[in-house]
Amino acid sequence: MREAIWSMRGSDAVDDLLAAIGDNLHEFGIPFLYCGVNVIDTTDGETHVTAHSLRRDSRGFHLEGRGAEAILSFRSAGDIVYRRDLTVEDPYDEYERFQRNVRSVLDVPFSHGTLAVSSKEPEAFAPGDIDLLKTVAAWLSDGFRRLDDLRALEERNTELVREVAERRRAEEQLATSLEEKMVLLREIHHRVKNNLQVVSSLLSLQSFFTDDESARAGFRESRSRIESMALIHERLYESDDLASVDGGDYLRDLVDHLFSTYGVNREVIDLQVEAEPMPMDVDTAVHSGLIVNELVSNSLKYGFPEGRRGRVDVRLNHDGETTAILEIRDDGVGMETTSAGQLCGSMGMQLVADLTTQLDGHLVQEEGPGTTFRVRFPLAAATAKATP
Repeated sequence: MREAIWSMRGSDAVDDLLAAIGDNLHEFGIPFLYCGVNVIDTTDGETHVTAHSLRRDSRGFHLEGRGAEAILSFRSAGDIVYRRDLTVEDPYDEYERFQRNVRSVLDVPFSHGTLAVSSKEPEAFAPGDIDLLKTVAAWLSDGFRRLDDLRALEERNTELVREVAERRRAEEQLATSLEEKMVLLREIHHRVKNNLQVVSSLLSLQSFFTDDESARAGFRESRSRIESMALIHERLYESDDLASVDGGDYLRDLVDHLFSTYGVNREVIDLQVEAEPMPMDVDTAVHSGLIVNELVSNSLKYGFPEGRRGRVDVRLNHDGETTAILEIRDDGVGMETTSAGQLCGSMGMQLVADLTTQLDGHLVQEEGPGTTFRVRFPLAAATAKATP
């Protein structure tokens, strides 16, 4: 069944998929009368709920009113919604809607909607049945997230084809002038950004084909590193200055993106970014961005276990005209203090040490409470002179 779900090429394939789901549920002895998948779609900016039913002759049909509101609330609840006996309690007016043919109804939420089953009998679904339905819902989540990634890849490919055509037309019209060089350089940054995003989407797709959690974590960390570099090229092609980015603005956007990637609740872990305006060339921005990516990710993954509250601080300040200080601090559980030369206990720490060396910088880990890393590094001569 999982292979059938992952083979979907679009949400319109749900009707065909339901037959396989129904057959498998019957094989496992799930005592259902009706089986369906309710899909929530927001791709056009509006919210639509489509019901796909195994026992309905027509294809998927749109839900409106109370039916749609109920599905949206079930998905938001994040846990099963079991109406054990509609003759005793019927909060969604389902008994009459099912023509008094159904006594118990169960909705299991997944990423894009709910998996629904019903029965003529009250309290028809045992704990073992519910566990199996949760497993199927998890497979549906993986399948629909894979569809999101496929759609993103298709959009990126379409955009790349269009951009290539536009670039060719521009090359035919532009003379060998400074303006031509600026346009082409902006195009390069744009293309690099898009290509990095394609690589990130490919890694996301690949992660769905492994059940190894450590491998999935590795894919997620690789995506985070790639996206930190893509953000630099996005800022460059949007800027009038194609040779440097504002390091302060870049780091703010990068850390916000990391908090979003790890699904951090800002009411539990607070984020404070204090970053001075600081022009950086591409190499300096890439290296410092990757350092921030590793250290902030490390704080979010290990610094606040079991819902611990806390705070992450990121600071970027000048130390004279030609030197910058980057500091990442958290008030979490802390880690063993080591010298910079011993920060090799993981790939991330090894990467931080290597990146600092490539910046000609100096890395210090301070003693607790919490964890603090400080990197002092020189700014390139051209960007240092541009600092106000």
